[in-house]
Amino acid sequence: MHYIVRMSLFGIALTVSAHAFGAELPNTLKEALSSAHATGNEFVLSATLAQAKTMQPQLSGTIDAYIQSLNTTKQTASAEELAALAPSAGKAREETKKEKDWKGSVELGANYQRGNSEEDSLHFAGTLDYLLGKWENIFKASADSAKQSTTRLSEEYRANNQLRRNLTDRDYVFGELDYVNDRFSGYNYRVSELLGYGRKIYVSDTMELVGEAALGARQSELTDGSDESTMVGKMKGTFDWKMTDTLSFQQEMGTEIGGDAVISHSHTGLKSSLSEALYLKLGVDVEHIDDAAPGRKHIDTKTSLTIGYDF
Repeated sequence: MHYIVRMSLFGIALTVSAHAFGAELPNTLKEALSSAHATGNEFVLSATLAQAKTMQPQLSGTIDAYIQSLNTTKQTASAEELAALAPSAGKAREETKKEKDWKGSVELGANYQRGNSEEDSLHFAGTLDYLLGKWENIFKASADSAKQSTTRLSEEYRANNQLRRNLTDRDYVFGELDYVNDRFSGYNYRVSELLGYGRKIYVSDTMELVGEAALGARQSELTDGSDESTMVGKMKGTFDWKMTDTLSFQQEMGTEIGGDAVISHSHTGLKSSLSEALYLKLGVDVEHIDDAAPGRKHIDTKTSLTIGYDF
Protein backbone atom coordinates (compact mmCIF):
# COMPACT_ATOMS: atom_id res chain seq x y z
CA MET A 1 0.00 0.00 0.00
CA HIS A 2 2.85 2.35 0.88
CA TYR A 3 4.50 1.66 -2.45
CA ILE A 4 1.25 2.24 -4.40
CA VAL A 5 0.77 5.62 -2.73
CA ARG A 6 4.38 6.56 -3.45
CA MET A 7 4.05 5.57 -7.11
CA SER A 8 0.85 7.58 -7.46
CA LEU A 9 2.52 10.66 -6.05
CA PHE A 10 5.49 10.02 -8.29
CA GLY A 11 3.22 9.84 -11.35
CA ILE A 12 1.51 13.10 -10.48
CA ALA A 13 4.87 14.81 -9.92
CA LEU A 14 6.16 13.64 -13.29
CA THR A 15 3.03 14.79 -15.10
CA VAL A 16 3.22 18.25 -13.58
CA SER A 17 6.92 18.72 -14.32
CA ALA A 18 7.24 16.79 -17.61
CA HIS A 19 7.77 19.84 -19.78
CA ALA A 20 9.00 22.32 -17.18
CA PHE A 21 12.63 21.14 -17.25
CA GLY A 22 15.18 20.32 -19.88
CA ALA A 23 17.95 17.72 -19.52
CA GLU A 24 18.18 18.50 -15.82
CA LEU A 25 16.15 16.04 -13.72
CA PRO A 26 13.29 17.69 -11.81
CA ASN A 27 13.71 17.64 -8.04
CA THR A 28 10.51 15.65 -7.66
CA LEU A 29 11.90 13.00 -9.98
CA LYS A 30 15.21 12.91 -8.11
CA GLU A 31 13.41 12.45 -4.81
CA ALA A 32 11.33 9.60 -6.20
CA LEU A 33 14.40 7.84 -7.64
CA SER A 34 16.37 8.38 -4.42
CA SER A 35 13.52 6.93 -2.35
CA ALA A 36 13.30 3.85 -4.56
CA HIS A 37 17.09 3.41 -4.49
CA ALA A 38 17.20 3.75 -0.69
CA THR A 39 14.81 0.80 -0.25
CA GLY A 40 17.52 -1.55 -1.57
CA ASN A 41 14.72 -3.51 -3.28
CA GLU A 42 15.56 -4.30 -6.90
CA PHE A 43 11.89 -4.77 -7.84
CA VAL A 44 10.91 -1.35 -6.48
CA LEU A 45 13.87 0.34 -8.19
CA SER A 46 13.22 -1.39 -11.54
CA ALA A 47 9.52 -0.44 -11.49
CA THR A 48 10.36 3.17 -10.60
CA LEU A 49 12.93 3.41 -13.41
CA ALA A 50 10.55 1.93 -15.94
CA GLN A 51 7.80 4.39 -15.04
CA ALA A 52 10.24 7.33 -15.05
CA LYS A 53 11.61 6.48 -18.50
CA THR A 54 8.09 5.92 -19.87
CA MET A 55 6.93 9.32 -18.70
CA GLN A 56 10.23 11.11 -19.48
CA PRO A 57 11.82 9.19 -22.38
CA GLN A 58 13.98 12.19 -23.33
CA LEU A 59 15.69 11.95 -19.89
CA SER A 60 16.52 8.20 -20.00
CA GLY A 61 20.26 8.78 -20.16
CA THR A 62 20.13 11.37 -17.38
CA ILE A 63 18.07 9.00 -15.22
CA ASP A 64 20.61 6.18 -15.67
CA ALA A 65 23.47 8.56 -14.83
CA TYR A 66 21.66 9.69 -11.69
CA ILE A 67 21.13 6.09 -10.51
CA GLN A 68 24.82 5.40 -11.15
CA SER A 69 25.75 8.41 -9.02
CA LEU A 70 23.54 7.03 -6.22
CA ASN A 71 25.35 3.66 -6.47
CA THR A 72 28.73 5.38 -6.25
CA THR A 73 27.64 7.40 -3.20
CA LYS A 74 26.41 4.22 -1.49
CA GLN A 75 29.72 2.40 -2.12
CA THR A 76 31.69 5.35 -0.75
CA ALA A 77 29.54 5.44 2.38
CA SER A 78 30.06 1.70 2.91
CA ALA A 79 33.83 2.12 2.66
CA GLU A 80 33.75 4.98 5.17
CA GLU A 81 31.69 2.85 7.58
CA LEU A 82 34.25 0.06 7.35
CA ALA A 83 37.06 2.53 7.98
CA ALA A 84 35.18 3.87 11.01
CA LEU A 85 34.83 0.32 12.36
CA ALA A 86 38.58 -0.38 12.01
CA PRO A 87 39.57 1.38 15.28
CA SER A 88 36.87 -0.58 17.11
CA ALA A 89 38.15 -3.82 15.64
CA GLY A 90 41.70 -2.86 16.63
CA LYS A 91 40.50 -2.06 20.15
CA ALA A 92 38.75 -5.44 20.34
CA ARG A 93 41.95 -7.18 19.27
CA GLU A 94 43.90 -5.22 21.86
CA GLU A 95 41.42 -6.23 24.57
CA THR A 96 41.76 -9.87 23.48
CA LYS A 97 45.54 -9.50 23.70
CA LYS A 98 45.25 -8.04 27.20
CA GLU A 99 43.13 -11.02 28.25
CA LYS A 100 45.98 -13.29 27.17
CA ASP A 101 48.28 -11.58 29.68
CA TRP A 102 46.67 -13.97 32.17
CA LYS A 103 47.43 -17.64 31.72
CA GLY A 104 47.64 -20.68 33.93
CA SER A 105 46.85 -24.34 34.41
CA VAL A 106 45.46 -26.78 36.96
CA GLU A 107 46.24 -30.51 37.23
CA LEU A 108 44.60 -33.24 39.26
CA GLY A 109 45.33 -36.92 39.74
CA ALA A 110 43.79 -39.28 42.29
CA ASN A 111 43.71 -42.96 43.26
CA TYR A 112 41.01 -44.52 45.47
CA GLN A 113 41.29 -48.24 46.20
CA ARG A 114 39.09 -50.41 48.41
CA GLY A 115 38.91 -54.18 48.92
CA ASN A 116 41.74 -56.38 50.13
CA SER A 117 43.75 -53.21 50.63
CA GLU A 118 42.84 -49.58 51.20
CA GLU A 119 44.92 -46.92 49.54
CA ASP A 120 44.26 -43.26 48.68
CA SER A 121 46.49 -40.82 46.87
CA LEU A 122 46.00 -37.30 45.57
CA HIS A 123 48.12 -34.99 43.43
CA PHE A 124 47.27 -31.38 42.66
CA ALA A 125 49.31 -28.73 40.86
CA GLY A 126 48.52 -25.28 39.57
CA THR A 127 50.27 -22.31 37.94
CA LEU A 128 49.25 -18.71 37.37
CA ASP A 129 51.26 -16.32 35.21
CA TYR A 130 50.46 -12.62 34.85
CA LEU A 131 52.31 -10.19 32.58
CA LEU A 132 51.93 -6.41 32.89
CA GLY A 133 54.33 -4.43 30.74
CA LYS A 134 57.86 -5.33 31.82
CA TRP A 135 56.63 -6.99 35.03
CA GLU A 136 55.70 -10.66 35.27
CA ASN A 137 54.50 -12.68 38.24
CA ILE A 138 54.60 -16.49 38.20
CA PHE A 139 52.92 -18.47 40.97
CA LYS A 140 53.14 -22.27 41.33
CA ALA A 141 51.63 -24.56 43.93
CA SER A 142 51.33 -28.32 44.41
CA ALA A 143 50.03 -30.79 46.97
CA ASP A 144 50.66 -34.54 47.29
CA SER A 145 49.18 -36.97 49.76
CA ALA A 146 49.13 -40.76 50.04
CA LYS A 147 47.63 -43.03 52.68
CA GLN A 148 47.39 -46.80 53.05
CA SER A 149 44.61 -47.89 55.41
CA THR A 150 45.20 -45.59 58.40
CA THR A 151 48.92 -45.11 57.76
CA ARG A 152 50.03 -41.85 56.16
CA LEU A 153 52.69 -42.59 53.53
CA SER A 154 53.44 -39.10 52.29
CA GLU A 155 52.22 -35.53 52.56
CA GLU A 156 53.89 -32.60 50.82
CA TYR A 157 52.90 -29.03 50.01
CA ARG A 158 54.89 -26.64 47.82
CA ALA A 159 54.40 -23.01 46.83
CA ASN A 160 56.65 -20.74 44.79
CA ASN A 161 56.16 -17.14 43.73
CA GLN A 162 58.57 -15.33 41.41
CA LEU A 163 58.23 -11.64 40.51
CA ARG A 164 60.23 -10.70 37.42
CA ARG A 165 61.32 -7.43 35.92
CA ASN A 166 62.06 -8.02 32.23
CA LEU A 167 65.12 -6.07 31.09
CA THR A 168 65.09 -7.27 27.47
CA ASP A 169 63.24 -9.91 25.49
CA ARG A 170 65.62 -12.48 27.02
CA ASP A 171 67.02 -11.05 30.26
CA TYR A 172 65.27 -10.45 33.57
CA VAL A 173 65.90 -9.98 37.28
CA PHE A 174 63.64 -11.49 39.90
CA GLY A 175 62.68 -11.88 43.53
CA GLU A 176 61.51 -15.31 44.62
CA LEU A 177 59.81 -16.82 47.66
CA ASP A 178 59.79 -20.62 47.98
CA TYR A 179 57.96 -22.73 50.59
CA VAL A 180 58.09 -26.50 51.16
CA ASN A 181 56.23 -28.47 53.82
CA ASP A 182 57.23 -32.15 53.84
CA ARG A 183 57.63 -33.80 57.24
CA PHE A 184 58.48 -37.15 55.60
CA SER A 185 61.76 -35.65 54.35
CA GLY A 186 62.75 -34.71 57.91
CA TYR A 187 61.61 -31.06 57.62
CA ASN A 188 58.40 -29.57 58.91
CA TYR A 189 59.01 -26.70 56.49
CA ARG A 190 61.63 -24.84 54.48
CA VAL A 191 61.33 -21.20 53.37
CA SER A 192 63.73 -19.49 50.96
CA GLU A 193 63.94 -15.83 49.91
CA LEU A 194 66.02 -15.17 46.79
CA LEU A 195 67.12 -12.38 44.46
CA GLY A 196 68.56 -13.35 41.10
CA TYR A 197 69.08 -13.00 37.37
CA GLY A 198 67.61 -15.09 34.56
CA ARG A 199 68.19 -15.40 30.84
CA LYS A 200 66.42 -17.17 28.00
CA ILE A 201 69.50 -18.88 26.60
CA TYR A 202 67.84 -20.40 23.55
CA VAL A 203 64.46 -19.58 22.02
CA SER A 204 62.82 -21.00 18.89
CA ASP A 205 59.33 -21.82 17.67
CA THR A 206 59.46 -25.22 19.38
CA MET A 207 62.12 -24.94 22.12
CA GLU A 208 63.05 -22.69 25.00
CA LEU A 209 66.00 -23.03 27.39
CA VAL A 210 66.15 -20.72 30.44
CA GLY A 211 68.85 -20.41 33.10
CA GLU A 212 68.70 -18.65 36.49
CA ALA A 213 71.16 -17.83 39.29
CA ALA A 214 70.17 -16.37 42.67
CA LEU A 215 71.37 -15.62 46.20
CA GLY A 216 69.37 -15.40 49.40
CA ALA A 217 68.52 -17.07 52.69
CA ARG A 218 66.75 -20.21 53.87
CA GLN A 219 65.00 -20.94 57.15
CA SER A 220 64.11 -24.52 58.10
CA GLU A 221 62.37 -26.33 60.91
CA LEU A 222 63.20 -30.02 61.33
CA THR A 223 60.76 -32.64 62.58
CA ASP A 224 62.76 -32.90 65.81
CA GLY A 225 61.85 -29.27 66.56
CA SER A 226 65.27 -27.72 65.84
CA ASP A 227 65.66 -24.66 63.61
CA GLU A 228 68.23 -23.89 60.94
CA SER A 229 68.98 -20.65 59.10
CA THR A 230 71.58 -20.17 56.42
CA MET A 231 72.60 -18.17 53.36
CA VAL A 232 71.97 -20.02 50.10
CA GLY A 233 72.85 -19.87 46.43
CA LYS A 234 70.54 -21.33 43.83
CA MET A 235 70.91 -22.33 40.20
CA LYS A 236 68.02 -23.50 38.06
CA GLY A 237 67.41 -24.44 34.45
CA THR A 238 64.17 -25.11 32.56
CA PHE A 239 63.73 -26.65 29.13
CA ASP A 240 60.46 -26.75 27.16
CA TRP A 241 60.16 -28.62 23.88
CA LYS A 242 57.03 -28.73 21.74
CA MET A 243 57.69 -32.05 20.03
CA THR A 244 54.47 -32.09 17.95
CA ASP A 245 51.21 -30.14 17.86
CA THR A 246 49.84 -32.37 20.64
CA LEU A 247 52.94 -33.56 22.53
CA SER A 248 55.38 -31.50 24.60
CA PHE A 249 58.27 -32.21 26.97
CA GLN A 250 59.14 -30.21 30.10
CA GLN A 251 62.25 -30.39 32.27
CA GLU A 252 63.12 -28.28 35.31
CA MET A 253 66.19 -28.78 37.49
CA GLY A 254 67.38 -26.68 40.41
CA THR A 255 69.99 -26.87 43.18
CA GLU A 256 69.95 -24.80 46.36
CA ILE A 257 73.28 -24.76 48.18
CA GLY A 258 73.30 -23.79 51.86
CA GLY A 259 75.47 -24.22 54.90
CA ASP A 260 73.11 -26.81 56.38
CA ALA A 261 72.38 -28.89 53.26
CA VAL A 262 72.45 -29.02 49.47
CA ILE A 263 68.94 -29.64 48.17
CA SER A 264 68.30 -30.51 44.52
CA HIS A 265 64.93 -30.93 42.86
CA SER A 266 63.92 -31.89 39.35
CA HIS A 267 60.62 -32.18 37.54
CA THR A 268 60.16 -34.02 34.25
CA GLY A 269 56.84 -33.90 32.41
CA LEU A 270 55.43 -35.35 29.21
CA LYS A 271 52.25 -33.52 28.21
CA SER A 272 49.74 -34.75 25.63
CA SER A 273 46.93 -32.46 24.48
CA LEU A 274 43.44 -33.97 24.47
CA SER A 275 41.77 -30.78 23.21
CA GLU A 276 42.62 -27.09 22.90
CA ALA A 277 42.68 -26.70 26.69
CA LEU A 278 42.56 -30.21 28.17
CA TYR A 279 45.66 -32.38 28.48
CA LEU A 280 47.08 -35.54 30.04
CA LYS A 281 50.45 -35.36 31.80
CA LEU A 282 52.94 -37.91 33.05
CA GLY A 283 55.26 -36.35 35.64
CA VAL A 284 58.28 -37.51 37.60
CA ASP A 285 59.63 -35.48 40.55
CA VAL A 286 62.95 -36.25 42.23
CA GLU A 287 64.39 -34.52 45.31
CA HIS A 288 67.84 -35.14 46.75
CA ILE A 289 69.06 -33.86 50.15
CA ASP A 290 72.75 -34.52 50.72
CA ASP A 291 72.56 -34.15 54.51
CA ALA A 292 69.31 -35.98 55.21
CA ALA A 293 67.86 -36.20 58.70
CA PRO A 294 68.64 -39.36 60.68
CA GLY A 295 66.51 -42.28 59.49
CA ARG A 296 65.59 -40.51 56.23
CA LYS A 297 66.67 -41.43 52.72
CA HIS A 298 68.56 -38.96 50.58
CA ILE A 299 66.30 -39.32 47.53
CA ASP A 300 62.53 -39.03 47.18
CA THR A 301 60.84 -39.90 43.88
CA LYS A 302 57.24 -39.31 42.87
CA THR A 303 55.48 -40.35 39.67
CA SER A 304 52.09 -38.91 38.77
CA LEU A 305 49.56 -39.21 35.97
CA THR A 306 47.24 -36.22 35.91
CA ILE A 307 44.61 -34.59 33.78
CA GLY A 308 45.06 -30.85 33.36
CA TYR A 309 43.38 -27.76 32.01
CA ASP A 310 45.07 -24.69 30.48
CA PHE A 311 43.36 -21.31 30.76
